[in-house]
Amino acid sequence: MRSLINMIFLVASALLPVIGSANAIDSTNTTDSANVSSPQDTTHEYSRENTLSEMSQDVTLPLSQRIAATQMLGNYSGANALIALGRASRSEYIELRIASITAAQRWQGRARWDLISPLLEDSEPRVRSRAVSALAPLWTSLPDQYQQVLDVAIEQQLTVSEDTTDGRVESAWLYRMRQQYDEAKPLLLKEWKSEPSVQVAVELAELYKAIGQDHDSVRVLSQGLEAHPTSATLHHSLALTYWRKQQNQLAIEHMQRAHELEPDITQYTYLLGLMLAESNPEKALDLFEQAYVQLGIPHYLYSLCEAKLAMGVDASTCLTQLRKLYPEEALMPLTKKHAQAKSAN
Repeated sequence: MRSLINMIFLVASALLPVIGSANAIDSTNTTDSANVSSPQDTTHEYSRENTLSEMSQDVTLPLSQRIAATQMLGNYSGANALIALGRASRSEYIELRIASITAAQRWQGRARWDLISPLLEDSEPRVRSRAVSALAPLWTSLPDQYQQVLDVAIEQQLTVSEDTTDGRVESAWLYRMRQQYDEAKPLLLKEWKSEPSVQVAVELAELYKAIGQDHDSVRVLSQGLEAHPTSATLHHSLALTYWRKQQNQLAIEHMQRAHELEPDITQYTYLLGLMLAESNPEKALDLFEQAYVQLGIPHYLYSLCEAKLAMGVDASTCLTQLRKLYPEEALMPLTKKHAQAKSAN
């Protein structure tokens, strides 16, 4: 369970859900799609994907409905979703092109790059900006030729960043994505001294984490909470920082607070479950069930099955649902535990 927790926290710290392989850009595995379905409704996942794909492309529907359907397709990775998002990315409507980026941003690896990278040269500045933001987190794992393409777009974005707090924080984030920490740090420190906002606190803490100064991350986030005590975002970030430092009880306390402040944010529900998996498995099981019912992401279901097996609860139905989302070889650790549990009984 601990290795799964560590993997999820790497994802959580970037605030991006994972779809497909988390490996380098050459990976094309996108089987881990986040199908929006409840445990009782998993059999309808493909029809939902098809329905959303049709809505995304249906020119008779209001544009707002097409945009919403397009964004939701980021939870899927089937052929219909890929075709619909590809068409949306070439739409005459700016909003649909942006919606395609929002959707594909949920993917990792080659799928995200292939769909979004052509939009780095879009005629609309808003589209180019969103494309840069979606692809910048991939920078360190990109082959050289892709890095060069992205570098050009990032440099262009840096030149047009506004001379505002938002603009300077965005610039610092882009520098951090390219591991240009010396360029990012003065921008953030200047903002931090003038206005210790939640946005600046989180980005400065992420910078300190990147350069191995977790103690400074804790300091900045704690100071941020003094100014913004009801910020779930800051409690979430501080919880992850404490967890990296193996100060588990403090991590749990802050994640619990984030969950209390924003109970509808599924990521907080899920991460709290992961943190409690060893010390309070019954509570963790309840949180995993809540998270999967809310959003239906496959790794939420995986954790739910794992928690049931750890508690000795029958996981047969859970594993049956999971087999519809993962190849059998990916489930071998769970199926072995299930077989052992059956034998013991």
